[in-house]
Amino acid sequence: MSQKPIFRTATVLFKDRPAGVLSELSSGGSVFTYDPVYLTGASEPVGISLPLNIHAHSWMNELHPFFQHLGPEGGLRQTQARNASLDFDDDFGLLLAYGADCIGAISIVNPSATPPLSPRAPIESGNAADVLGSRTISGVQPKYLAKGGNNSVLPAGMHEAATLIVKLPDERLDQLVTNEDLSLRITRLLLGDAEVTEARREFVPGVTGLALVVRRFDRAQAGRKLRMEEFAQILAKPRGQRDTGKYDSSYEECAALIEQHSARPQVDLARFFRRLVAYVVVGNCDAHLKNFALVETPGGMRLSPAYDVVNAYYYAGQGYSTRFGLAMNGDYQQWEKVDRAALERFANAIGLRPGFVKQAFRDFESQGTRLFDLVGKHNPLVGELEKIRYEDVVRSAWLRLFPG
Repeated sequence: MSQKPIFRTATVLFKDRPAGVLSELSSGGSVFTYDPVYLTGASEPVGISLPLNIHAHSWMNELHPFFQHLGPEGGLRQTQARNASLDFDDDFGLLLAYGADCIGAISIVNPSATPPLSPRAPIESGNAADVLGSRTISGVQPKYLAKGGNNSVLPAGMHEAATLIVKLPDERLDQLVTNEDLSLRITRLLLGDAEVTEARREFVPGVTGLALVVRRFDRAQAGRKLRMEEFAQILAKPRGQRDTGKYDSSYEECAALIEQHSARPQVDLARFFRRLVAYVVVGNCDAHLKNFALVETPGGMRLSPAYDVVNAYYYAGQGYSTRFGLAMNGDYQQWEKVDRAALERFANAIGLRPGFVKQAFRDFESQGTRLFDLVGKHNPLVGELEKIRYEDVVRSAWLRLFPG
């Protein structure tokens, strides 16, 4: 049997060590082949969907989903594709151009590329993708990788540890940075600081308006890379047209993933349930597969802190979907239909004890006064109507969860 011709290839690094080769096939598919040297001493795979006991992992159509989901989406993808003179749907080309420092422990290296220039400073908001050089971060919102501490945030050079993500204002979505900052603060209030990624809203040199500076939880001290896999990667869900693949699942399937791959499955299932309750409260109806991840810890792979939390229902008037991200209890539901009974049925389906579920709701209810101080008196959104609209979303959810 003759081997299929190979078009482009890329070297895949895992924790900066060569792990294999990613190849594009003339058939339209792709194959990732482990490096025999890596296999000799490897203790962990590049990804859960790429086990070590299989030497070559093929995907019949397009790029393997594990690698697809390393790339950007939406407007960020459009900008990067334009800057690199690539087609919008060229997943392989975008990784060759921008994949030298992806989420988690993965780097995609173009073996024939010349070394990229270090990013310019200061950053212009409209040119966020330019300054990424050969580095990228998945997602829709304009952003770039950075370094720095409390008083200085600068774009990270190609060979510098990028421990921060700078999220930029998005002209399509009113006050997105402030919305996400407030939504993360609410989630911290309900779940605790350790359960939510660190982020702060501040002015960053070269950026017009406030940016959200997020500390990466997939980077340890001195920028050491930690393994991290989004649920879309673990489940090998193709990106799909218009990035719809990340919605092709259920919260029950996510729970099964946690049960199978977490080092502390029962603890992480409980954390996952509480997080979904918090997302209902905050109006985060866009909680899809790419917004959940497992991350490396000293004790093994665990559910990551919450990240990318936005009151998406706030933008319903602009035509954005109000469906709760994934299916639950056998069907997709509108966010405004997700009530306490639905969440209790889900908790029962994934094996959580009724006593734990009752206590979780009591814990949430005990934070009611502080919550409504935050979305009422201390709401940072600009404009009274905007503050009222955000608060109304939270009050609507609260009444569904605590009708008494």
